[in-house]
Order: sequence, then C-alpha cells, then structure tokens
Amino acid sequence: MKTPPNQRSALRFGNGLLPWWAGLLAVAFLAPRLLCAEPEPPVAVSPEHRIKAAYLLNFTRFVTWPGRAFLNAGAPLTIGVAGQNPFGSVLQQIIEGEKVNGRPIVIREFAPGEDLTQCHVLFIPRAESSRVPAILASLRDAPVLTVSETEDFLEQNGMINFLVQDKKVRFEIGQKAAEQAGLVLSSRLLKLAVRVITNKSETGK
Repeated sequence: MKTPPNQRSALRFGNGLLPWWAGLLAVAFLAPRLLCAEPEPPVAVSPEHRIKAAYLLNFTRFVTWPGRAFLNAGAPLTIGVAGQNPFGSVLQQIIEGEKVNGRPIVIREFAPGEDLTQCHVLFIPRAESSRVPAILASLRDAPVLTVSETEDFLEQNGMINFLVQDKKVRFEIGQKAAEQAGLVLSSRLLKLAVRVITNKSETGK
C-alpha cells in the first residue's frame, strides 16, 4: 500500500534516514485516532498538545532568527508560553538536552503583563484567545515566532497556527508576518503547511 503524497511530504524533510523527531511529526499525520485517546496518567496533557509540543521544538530547526534576537553567541533559545500552560511538563521533557544551532533551549511561562519579547518562540494557547490582539501588538516587529491554536490567528498577523483536520494536527503559516519580524522560514517548513500567507498571495492545499 502506497503512502498518499501528502503524507510522504510530511515524513520527508530531506534525503536519507529520518531524524529522531520525524517520528513525532509522523504521529500527527499517521495516527488520526490519537486525538481521541485518553491522556496517560499522571500527566493530564491531551494527545493533541503532546503533538503540538513536539512541533514547537521542530519549528525551531526550520526558522532563522536575526542576530539581534540573541544577546550573544551562546545565549539560549527561549520557547515561551503565554498564560496557562497546556503542556504540563511534556514540553520540558521534549526539549531536555536539545540544542538548536548550538544553543540550549529553555522554556519560560509568561504571566499577563510580562515582557513577551524575552523569548524567541511564543505559544499562545486557546485559553488566551481573547488576549491575542494585545499580545501580537506588543510584539510588533519583534523577532519572536508567534504560534497559536486560535481562530483567525493568521488574519491577526500571527505566524503559525495549529488546527485539527480529520483528527490530525496540521498547521498554517503567515509568512508575511514572519518576514516583517525579520524571521526566515525554511521552504521545507512552508511545504508542510496546509495554508501559507505570503506578501504576494495565499496558497493552500
């Protein structure tokens, strides 16, 4: 049985053997029943958010930040979560020991009112959807990759938005917003998105 073209593209970022994290991405495309499964105790994190946590790490490998985003060559890459953290300890477990371009990765939770520019990736959970306009306004032109799971996130100038299609976690990309912030997204990442908004047009699958 042949793998459908859209699944093959999701599994191949390059030639040769797949890196370890490709298996985590594959879960999102090849396990449609996963989102219906019960969370495993004692961590009350949904299967959907386990997949999204893996994606957050993988996104960092396909984004280039401008030099001004880091204090120095050894500064860590910070993944922030705005408000209520839906990942529990899962995100911390996933990034443990990982590096991006030689930089260690750290997780930081941001309470309302804190300076959100002090991270490189910011996840805005569904529970914080009412704050999306204010959060994005506070990050205008800052080199922060904004990621969410809220309706119309790209239309509000967000950069990556998760959505569930046919019980599979997918994502759409606002390339225009990323470029305005000085971020460069890999073409390989763009090819996996179900929709991409660019400076010139909007493409979708």
